[in-house]
Amino acid sequence: MRGVRIDAALPMKFESSGIFIADEGWKHPKRVLESFVIIVVIGGTLYMEHDGECLSLTRNDLCLLLPGVEHNGYDKVKEGTSFYWAHFTPRGNFKRFDCGGGTYSPDQNDFRNGIYIPTSFLQANLERIIILCNQLCHINESRYLNNYAADYAVTSLLVEVSEQFLRANQPGKRRGKLEKILEWIRVNADRSISLSDVAHEFNYSKEYLSRYFHKMMGITMLKYINRLRIAKAKELLSQGDWQIKEISKLVGIRDDKYFLRLFKEYVNLTPEQFRNAYNKTHYNKK
Repeated sequence: MRGVRIDAALPMKFESSGIFIADEGWKHPKRVLESFVIIVVIGGTLYMEHDGECLSLTRNDLCLLLPGVEHNGYDKVKEGTSFYWAHFTPRGNFKRFDCGGGTYSPDQNDFRNGIYIPTSFLQANLERIIILCNQLCHINESRYLNNYAADYAVTSLLVEVSEQFLRANQPGKRRGKLEKILEWIRVNADRSISLSDVAHEFNYSKEYLSRYFHKMMGITMLKYINRLRIAKAKELLSQGDWQIKEISKLVGIRDDKYFLRLFKEYVNLTPEQFRNAYNKTHYNKK
């Protein structure tokens, strides 16, 4: 496991960002940059060679390209392969880490002071990351008078990646029954699942599962499921032009009027207001 620890006392210096959509047969050019680049794949498969690794990145995967290190595409991609990209430079100190292929867990006293980004991170929680990428692109295209808007936006994106990476790589982490339940809910949240469905899947009584889940998570299972659905809805609103009724069905809510009420309750905006809030994005195919 390799990556970079960046001092978080100051925000990153934002350089540029956008969404790349590839033509058939495109291959990433060979180059060396002076800035860091974070890439978040949202469609197709991206083939990247960087820092001695050949990466095959699909949806939910991301990578960090280091300054002064050559990177290039080692194979051609299919048409429509797409990814968010952002260039940035740390204002504070940074250093590389390498833990020899094992899990990585820095001293807990250092968590609040540093951002930890792996050079490759597979199967990230894409919903939250995509929303932050989209907001960053919108701020970049809006040409804010204050340059710090994009600086803090790219820093927020990196903090989210760091948090997910550190939580996923805690040494000795065990997939107990709660982790298995949460993963099953995540995978199936786009269906009309309920407490009864989860209880049946894991052979628990509804009463026991309800008490256990609330004790461990601090919220009801229904509220947790709805949070996942709204997070997915925000991702879809950020990325495409789906109608609200379509999004409602895609996230597992059949009643679009109920979806509208739920979205407003969780986000304090209507779906259309949320979509319009961050709708400027730079696209490129070069």
